[in-house]
Amino acid sequence: MKARTLGIIRQVIASIVLSISLIIFGNMVGWPSPVLFEIREHGRPMNLTKMEQSLMVSIIYLGNLISPLPMGYLMDMIGRKTAILSLSVVPIISWTLLMFARDVIRLCIGRFLAGIWAGTVITIGPLYLAEIAEPKLRGALSTFVQLNVGIGTMFAYVVGSYVNYDQLAALSNVFSFIFILLFWNMPESPYWLTMKDRDEEAALSLAWLRGEHVHVTRVDMSIMELSLGVHEEMQHPRNFKDLVATKGHRKALIIVQVLAMAQRWSGISSILAYMSITIPERNYGQLTVNHCVMVFGGLLVLFVLLSTYFVDCWGRKPLLLTSSIGCSLGTFLVGLWFYMDDQTNLDVSDYYWTPFGGMLIYIVFFSIGLGPIPTTEQGELFSANDRALASALTSMTLALSSFICNLIYLPIAECFGMFVNYLIFTVVSIGTAVFVKTYTIETKSKTLHAIHQELDKKNDATGNEMYP
Repeated sequence: MKARTLGIIRQVIASIVLSISLIIFGNMVGWPSPVLFEIREHGRPMNLTKMEQSLMVSIIYLGNLISPLPMGYLMDMIGRKTAILSLSVVPIISWTLLMFARDVIRLCIGRFLAGIWAGTVITIGPLYLAEIAEPKLRGALSTFVQLNVGIGTMFAYVVGSYVNYDQLAALSNVFSFIFILLFWNMPESPYWLTMKDRDEEAALSLAWLRGEHVHVTRVDMSIMELSLGVHEEMQHPRNFKDLVATKGHRKALIIVQVLAMAQRWSGISSILAYMSITIPERNYGQLTVNHCVMVFGGLLVLFVLLSTYFVDCWGRKPLLLTSSIGCSLGTFLVGLWFYMDDQTNLDVSDYYWTPFGGMLIYIVFFSIGLGPIPTTEQGELFSANDRALASALTSMTLALSSFICNLIYLPIAECFGMFVNYLIFTVVSIGTAVFVKTYTIETKSKTLHAIHQELDKKNDATGNEMYP
């Protein structure tokens, strides 16, 4: 087998294994949907007030909020691989607590620990994928983050419809053990090893990832290029002030933070968690509400899978623009139906399928752009020196946005009407389209070093681009 083909296979294998950690996270995100349906319809395994239901759904993001910053420092200290393996016991404890929870306190503790794991994988996962992948594969492999979150969510939707509360938690816990067994044998990030001046280990890691022998000229040249790039980027001290010290740093930070907020405020967290109790309780042809949730999860997985091709074929910027516009259309249709149903005298009961249809439009467009690409950008736009801290900050932004979205979703629906939630989501998506068009840069097929140079570019008096 040719070295290049073997290298691609190995990079894909490493990405798939790492992404099992994101399947675990996806399980945790999708878990409330079948559980809330069971609690509301049958009171099993416990009864919860609406406020307790909102807290159960959203508290995962509170744990997510506090974990990224320490995870950012930890992965710089002990390595990307070692850090995520060290925390792999957290989801095991979380699922075990949830399996035996019969009161809201243990339920919330288990969900809070799930948030600690979420912050860990969202901070470290995209960074690890960006650092092991070749430039031409980086976009496609980075979409594995959203793909596997979708697979995990789909697992919770499908399995949760056929098993009871305890069995769902037990089956979800199996992924934690599989991840530990498989990821143990994956290589450490060659970027991190180079940062620590462990060039020999970096060469071994890179050789495995590229399918080459350690002393092949191509590996030696790649290590030299990697070392030069990393050491150039490491000249500046790493702190929060450094993230806004230059034009390039500021632009990278703004792009990633805005896309992170846009991803969550477009509605994804709330729709994933509350879909089963949002769409009208009717049969959609042969489909029950639970079947509709499964279809939704299936489309999420399918179109994120397709985006692994589109993201490096069409580029990040066109997909983000198309995705934002499509998401706004989907949430507008959902909001319009709820507005006409709640606030007017019009009888729209014959069009009960509209919210579900709007959500399907939303998830198709979300899955090709707003879902996977912010994660890709997170791993691409920051230098080696800033990447861990920036990833931690981005994870905190994602967590805070999701926490607020999920916490206020039911109270807004009760006080003002469900349509207000979807009006907010629509406005955010439209604003995101404007932002993408006017401010973001294209990173398709560029090395990390070239991307950072483009972020730092300046224009001279004649309008020509200059690099510092």
